[in-house]
Amino acid sequence: MKTNASEKLRTLRSADEDFEWYPTTPEIIEAMRKDLWNYLLEHENDGSYNDRYELGIKTDRDEWDKKKREYKEKRRMAIGSFLDIGAGDGRVLDAFDAGKKYGIEIARAQADDLIRRGVFIIGRNYWDVTLNEQRFSLIYSNPPFSQFAEWARKILYECNFRVLYLVMPVRWESRQVITKELERYEASVVGEFDFSEADRKARGRVNLVRVNAPWEEVRGHGKHQREFEDAFERFVREHIGDFEEKPQPDWEEKLEQALALKKTPIEQLIAYYEREKETLGAAFKAIGTLEPEIIKLMGQDKQSMLEIIRQAIKGLKSKYWRAAFDKLEPVRTRMTGKTRERIFGEIEEFRTLDFNSDNVYSIVIWIISHANIGILGQIGEVFDEMASKEYYRGIQVKQTLDKGRLAECRARLQV
Repeated sequence: MKTNASEKLRTLRSADEDFEWYPTTPEIIEAMRKDLWNYLLEHENDGSYNDRYELGIKTDRDEWDKKKREYKEKRRMAIGSFLDIGAGDGRVLDAFDAGKKYGIEIARAQADDLIRRGVFIIGRNYWDVTLNEQRFSLIYSNPPFSQFAEWARKILYECNFRVLYLVMPVRWESRQVITKELERYEASVVGEFDFSEADRKARGRVNLVRVNAPWEEVRGHGKHQREFEDAFERFVREHIGDFEEKPQPDWEEKLEQALALKKTPIEQLIAYYEREKETLGAAFKAIGTLEPEIIKLMGQDKQSMLEIIRQAIKGLKSKYWRAAFDKLEPVRTRMTGKTRERIFGEIEEFRTLDFNSDNVYSIVIWIISHANIGILGQIGEVFDEMASKEYYRGIQVKQTLDKGRLAECRARLQV
């Protein structure tokens, strides 16, 4: 492992992409695994509004026990989604079994490799990524030490998660930008570690810190996890406006695809997207300055406005991804129209993924790495079409027309 890490480090340095990559040690990873297991066990029977984050302990029926004549039970951690911010070579993601694995990684060689291994890269430069629209069961980050305070503050302010683990220098408790954001949460120091025997050695000691929503004793009902404001709702409240609460009405996303966008170069699409995003933000900010009574007269309230804004942002991203999807060369050359439409519909991240050059590049790498995606389905579609009565009827009509033209030509020649 150390030799492998050394080789990767040399590769990163030669490409000028060594952004303070200090790989997480096996000791830290193991401490995280044990702590998460114990945390989930401790609160297995407690109530939590965070059930939507898909993180808990599940019991599977394993192999058949002949003596007891029953299946053995196997307990495991069930992690719906896992995001590693500054994922590096993906060793922490590899250590956990998660339904979906996401990463943010700025070094191109490392990010491209993660994509090929099935990790969905939601951004390259962490500072340019917007995270408040998404939810993750588990988040992990080992920030660059020179930026750890602001790095951690951004995670705590922007992210929605069930459990977060941070690796930070032991002096982290003296940083107000971190402790202020932690006032909403419950933070526990899992342990103290160093990098003296790491793949890349470093001086100084670090803490592995677990962050989660606080647990409270509810009389007669055991422990329940405190419900706090969603990061997206907080962003809207602080940057756009607060709205009166009312039952949330149904909202059906209606997206009209502009045909002109399909003829626009990718670079221009990105510029259009940024301009439209700015305009959309300014419009909602203006709405946020209206008095609550005016909002009510419009037939809206806090929850409906939050959902309108959320869906408008998703719709904007989806519109530009859809416009770009057919233009990308790896997509057009590897997929039929039906397959493109199906794959676009299946990749739900297109509704929340930032539309920028880095992510367009990541999607291209993803398509190239999964070149065989839908191939069997495409072959089946072509076969079914060629085997249909309509197809043969079309061939017969064409042959009849060709025979008629040939007879006409012969008649003219004879004349």
